[in-house]
Amino acid sequence: MKKYIVAAFLLFSLNLAHAQLEIGVKGGFNGSKPSTDGFGDTTISNLSVKSGSGSQFGLTFAYPINKQFAVQAEVLYSFLNASATTSLLIADVDVKVKTQYLQAPVLFKYTLRPGAALQPYFAAGPSFSYINKGRGDVTINIPFFGTTKQEVNMADSNWKDTKRLDIGITAMAGVSYQLGPGKITADFRYNHGLTDTGKTESNYKNRNWMFNLGYVYTLGKKD
Repeated sequence: MKKYIVAAFLLFSLNLAHAQLEIGVKGGFNGSKPSTDGFGDTTISNLSVKSGSGSQFGLTFAYPINKQFAVQAEVLYSFLNASATTSLLIADVDVKVKTQYLQAPVLFKYTLRPGAALQPYFAAGPSFSYINKGRGDVTINIPFFGTTKQEVNMADSNWKDTKRLDIGITAMAGVSYQLGPGKITADFRYNHGLTDTGKTESNYKNRNWMFNLGYVYTLGKKD
């Protein structure tokens, strides 16, 4: 069995050495508007969720299957923000949620016009996200009684109300252009979270879009 494992590893290494493996960096900005029914264990019918803006940066790797198809994996560190407002009896409540995620999408990529300087492409696949930091800034305004503010750090409760792993689906469209020894890339994507990340009744699911600029370089033998 050991010799078969060694042979498989050597075969994989030889194939990798002759493959045109793309590696690169990327970064950009995002907008996030989660889907939720309330705060914690409280479901709120008049809850108004608003988009928030953030940013992300990271690394990208693409392994070609043939000239048009490739598997692209990325590791991104993302700052995702959103806010929500509601009224509870006579109080106005405003909540700003700020989170930081480590995201790892695995995308199946299809490239149009392979070999051309300008190459449009499309990709889709699963995305795995792990929350690293998160907090909520709560502002409560009660007429005649004034305003109170409170900061809730998700880690303070050992994440008891938050599922740290979020699984979703990512769809992306982009374009690359040959520039120097590599290619400059631009892409727009939508991330649709499938996991209810709250361990409560709020049904909190992440929804966000991203725009990225990057630069990739091809390693390995070129035709």
